[in-house]
Amino acid sequence: AIDSGGLRGATRIVVRVLDENEHAPTFVNKNGNVYLLESVRVGVVVFQLSAVDYDGGCDSPVDADDDIVYSLVNNPENVFNVAPGNGSVSLKVGVDYEIRRSYAITARAVDEGGLY
Repeated sequence: AIDSGGLRGATRIVVRVLDENEHAPTFVNKNGNVYLLESVRVGVVVFQLSAVDYDGGCDSPVDADDDIVYSLVNNPENVFNVAPGNGSVSLKVGVDYEIRRSYAITARAVDEGGLY
Protein backbone atom coordinates (compact mmCIF):
# COMPACT_ATOMS: atom_id res chain seq x y z
CA ALA A 1 0.00 0.00 0.00
CA ILE A 2 1.21 3.52 -0.77
CA ASP A 3 -0.07 6.62 1.02
CA SER A 4 -0.38 10.12 -0.48
CA GLY A 5 3.16 10.98 0.68
CA GLY A 6 4.64 8.03 -1.17
CA LEU A 7 5.33 5.95 1.94
CA ARG A 8 4.83 2.25 1.59
CA GLY A 9 3.59 -0.41 3.95
CA ALA A 10 3.52 -4.15 3.50
CA THR A 11 2.19 -7.15 5.31
CA ARG A 12 2.61 -10.87 4.87
CA ILE A 13 -0.53 -12.95 4.48
CA VAL A 14 -0.52 -16.73 4.85
CA VAL A 15 -3.36 -18.55 3.13
CA ARG A 16 -3.92 -22.06 4.40
CA VAL A 17 -5.94 -24.58 2.41
CA LEU A 18 -8.24 -26.66 4.59
CA ASP A 19 -9.52 -30.12 3.85
CA GLU A 20 -13.22 -30.29 3.03
CA ASN A 21 -15.52 -32.87 4.51
CA GLU A 22 -15.64 -35.04 1.41
CA HIS A 23 -15.28 -38.54 2.85
CA ALA A 24 -17.90 -40.47 4.77
CA PRO A 25 -16.67 -42.58 7.68
CA THR A 26 -15.68 -46.14 6.81
CA PHE A 27 -16.26 -49.05 9.16
CA VAL A 28 -13.16 -51.02 10.03
CA ASN A 29 -15.32 -54.07 10.79
CA LYS A 30 -17.71 -53.90 7.82
CA ASN A 31 -19.53 -57.20 8.31
CA GLY A 32 -19.33 -59.52 11.19
CA ASN A 33 -20.90 -62.34 13.06
CA VAL A 34 -21.29 -62.15 16.80
CA TYR A 35 -22.11 -65.22 18.81
CA LEU A 36 -23.54 -64.81 22.27
CA LEU A 37 -25.12 -67.12 24.77
CA GLU A 38 -28.72 -66.47 25.74
CA SER A 39 -27.50 -66.18 29.33
CA VAL A 40 -25.57 -62.96 28.61
CA ARG A 41 -26.69 -60.23 31.00
CA VAL A 42 -28.38 -57.02 29.88
CA GLY A 43 -25.85 -54.19 29.57
CA VAL A 44 -22.92 -56.37 28.53
CA VAL A 45 -20.98 -55.09 25.50
CA VAL A 46 -21.32 -57.70 22.74
CA PHE A 47 -19.62 -55.89 19.85
CA GLN A 48 -17.38 -52.89 19.26
CA LEU A 49 -18.04 -50.71 16.21
CA SER A 50 -15.06 -48.86 14.81
CA ALA A 51 -14.91 -46.41 11.91
CA VAL A 52 -12.33 -44.04 10.44
CA ASP A 53 -12.82 -40.76 8.60
CA TYR A 54 -10.29 -39.81 5.91
CA ASP A 55 -10.95 -36.07 6.06
CA GLY A 56 -7.75 -35.41 8.02
CA GLY A 57 -5.67 -34.63 4.93
CA CYS A 58 -2.85 -36.64 3.36
CA ASP A 59 -5.19 -39.64 3.14
CA SER A 60 -4.73 -40.42 6.82
CA PRO A 61 -7.71 -41.08 9.04
CA VAL A 62 -8.92 -38.62 11.63
CA ASP A 63 -9.12 -39.93 15.19
CA ALA A 64 -12.44 -41.77 15.19
CA ASP A 65 -13.23 -41.05 18.83
CA ASP A 66 -13.32 -37.29 18.24
CA ASP A 67 -15.37 -37.02 15.05
CA ILE A 68 -17.72 -39.96 14.60
CA VAL A 69 -21.13 -40.61 16.13
CA TYR A 70 -22.53 -44.14 16.02
CA SER A 71 -26.17 -45.20 15.85
CA LEU A 72 -28.29 -48.24 15.02
CA VAL A 73 -30.66 -47.70 12.10
CA ASN A 74 -32.00 -51.25 11.98
CA ASN A 75 -32.42 -52.81 15.40
CA PRO A 76 -35.11 -55.52 15.38
CA GLU A 77 -37.16 -55.54 18.57
CA ASN A 78 -34.87 -52.82 19.98
CA VAL A 79 -32.63 -55.51 21.50
CA PHE A 80 -29.33 -53.65 21.22
CA ASN A 81 -28.01 -50.29 22.31
CA VAL A 82 -25.00 -48.39 20.96
CA ALA A 83 -22.93 -45.80 22.78
CA PRO A 84 -22.90 -42.89 20.29
CA GLY A 85 -19.45 -41.66 21.25
CA ASN A 86 -17.46 -44.88 21.19
CA GLY A 87 -19.49 -47.47 19.24
CA SER A 88 -19.89 -50.05 22.01
CA VAL A 89 -22.91 -52.22 21.22
CA SER A 90 -24.54 -53.71 24.29
CA LEU A 91 -27.50 -55.91 25.03
CA LYS A 92 -30.54 -53.79 25.91
CA VAL A 93 -32.91 -56.66 26.70
CA GLY A 94 -32.39 -60.37 27.22
CA VAL A 95 -32.35 -62.79 24.30
CA ASP A 96 -33.89 -66.27 24.13
CA TYR A 97 -32.65 -68.85 21.62
CA GLU A 98 -36.00 -70.63 21.53
CA ILE A 99 -37.82 -67.41 20.58
CA ARG A 100 -35.35 -65.87 18.11
CA ARG A 101 -32.05 -67.29 16.91
CA SER A 102 -30.50 -64.31 15.13
CA TYR A 103 -30.72 -60.56 14.71
CA ALA A 104 -29.52 -58.58 11.71
CA ILE A 105 -28.72 -55.04 12.81
CA THR A 106 -27.45 -52.11 10.78
CA ALA A 107 -25.12 -49.52 12.26
CA ARG A 108 -24.37 -46.04 11.00
CA ALA A 109 -21.31 -43.86 11.58
CA VAL A 110 -21.76 -40.12 10.97
CA ASP A 111 -18.95 -37.57 10.89
CA GLU A 112 -19.12 -33.95 12.10
CA GLY A 113 -20.13 -32.81 8.61
CA GLY A 114 -23.12 -35.14 8.57
CA LEU A 115 -21.72 -37.64 6.05
CA TYR A 116 -22.46 -41.34 6.44
